[in-house]
Amino acid sequence: MRNIAMLGKNWGEGVCSMQSVREHLIDVAGGDVYFFIAQNIILDKANIQILPAQQSNILLKVREKKIQSIVDLNPLNPQNNYLYNLSSCIPDSGMYIGCSFINEHGFDELNKKAGQTKSNTGRSRAEVLGRVAQAGFEIIEHRFINGLFYYAAIKVRQAEIRKVDKGLFITLKRVGYFKKRINIYKFRTMHPYSEYLQDYVVRLNGYNAYGKPSGDFRLTRLGKFFRKYWLDELPQLFNLMKGDLALIGVRPLSLTRFNELPEDVRQNRINFKPGCIPPYVALNMPDSKENIEAERIYMVAKIKSPILTDIRYFFMALYNIFSGKIRSS
Repeated sequence: MRNIAMLGKNWGEGVCSMQSVREHLIDVAGGDVYFFIAQNIILDKANIQILPAQQSNILLKVREKKIQSIVDLNPLNPQNNYLYNLSSCIPDSGMYIGCSFINEHGFDELNKKAGQTKSNTGRSRAEVLGRVAQAGFEIIEHRFINGLFYYAAIKVRQAEIRKVDKGLFITLKRVGYFKKRINIYKFRTMHPYSEYLQDYVVRLNGYNAYGKPSGDFRLTRLGKFFRKYWLDELPQLFNLMKGDLALIGVRPLSLTRFNELPEDVRQNRINFKPGCIPPYVALNMPDSKENIEAERIYMVAKIKSPILTDIRYFFMALYNIFSGKIRSS
């Protein structure tokens, strides 16, 4: 069995036996937390640092040791600098398990149970996980236990140190004409740092009937309203004026979603400029599989008659939107 070291206030320092680690974790955090940790880290096969409190001096000591994984039992609102430092202590493929308070609509009872007050108001779970992902981790699992939000992540890369805009407008990287990466502008509908969780959310629940991630906890309450009435798309008019988008065209997709398309669609759609209004709106084919077929139909028609096709699709889309035949996801 490799060493399992525990450092921190009132914990002492040194190497603990597997039995003492198990007993201490259960005593401090409870059995459910212990099993969550044990499901994600093989405790008797990894060098693990268990942090009972967020203390920079502890991380300095950790950096001097050969630590494979870190478990932070202190509920915190993870700050980027702390996560960057923590990430630098963990090698690639090492694990990080942490917990936080959550400040999110629908979790009031959980917050009260955990003793959350105005002085320690948490972040949304999307922002917590997104900050962890930005620090170089891939999220493996998250779970609510005894009123706290626990998460397990694996180190997969170096931290991406950059400031994330929390304003009303967001910029999204999308695949454009001839596969050129373009910036698409929208009103914010998701919590900050949500862009780092696309793969994780899709892995959890797949896509819904509209081709969007299903059960997407990254959406804000205002964001749901904006999406319902297509209001989040209005800033794309700036993309239209810049020439990045056409009025009618294939959907501007993320690279992740683009790579999931059938090969024939990937090969053909890069020859068309993405549009503010995608073909599925005009053809009333919002299903995730149908909207791919809608693009096939549109591209064939566009090649035969470019101008008339766009005019026809524009008025068909307007009719479907204002008649209520199709709704935004």
